[in-house]
Amino acid sequence: ALTFSNIQGVEGTVTKVTLGTSDLTADIAEGAVSCEAIKSSGELGVKTLTIETDTTIYTLEVTVASYVITNTADMLAWKESTTNYGNDNVVAQYVVVANSFEWDSELGSFGSYFLLANGWFKGTIDGRGNVIDKMVTGGPMFAGLLECVVKDIAFTNITMTNARSGNGVICRWLVGAHLSNVYVSGTAVNHASDGQYLFGTGASTYGSTITNCVFNVANLATTGSADLFGTQ
Repeated sequence: ALTFSNIQGVEGTVTKVTLGTSDLTADIAEGAVSCEAIKSSGELGVKTLTIETDTTIYTLEVTVASYVITNTADMLAWKESTTNYGNDNVVAQYVVVANSFEWDSELGSFGSYFLLANGWFKGTIDGRGNVIDKMVTGGPMFAGLLECVVKDIAFTNITMTNARSGNGVICRWLVGAHLSNVYVSGTAVNHASDGQYLFGTGASTYGSTITNCVFNVANLATTGSADLFGTQ
């Protein structure tokens, strides 16, 4: 819950609360606004939180996240939460990687496709400059990235155990997305042929921007090359 007494400097009786464009005043109960009320508001991402008391108005910049990832278990739970969406669905979320961590291989692989083979992720992944080290995946992490933002994150020493011809380490399809400061290094094994890519065959730059993205993946069992994009 958003508990007012936990916010430094807030004093007095709270009379009004707004988050982004949503008025949460009616949801105030026992000195707090519940997580359910915040979720129901539909506000996601970096927002302005305004708390008015009987003496002062306080304004803060806050991040409202769908998921906060701190370790391997969090990341696997995030993926598991989407398994019922099915193919051809779109999920809009704001995901924050709160700290760097090393992948716990005892918990298994991230597998392939955050949203199954034809699902689209439409939201934000904010890495906050953190590093996920020694992550294990099957195929691409995502099927498609649609009009989303992926920023400020590094995947180092990643192992992709079931790389397929033309598939990407990050995704199969990229449409209208904005990626910045993304670094990937590691190994793609069991590859069929013709190289490995950060974004796979069918990826597109329609309306996309890609800034300061580095791809450094050794491609075993193939004579192909590594590059940012597969076949366009």
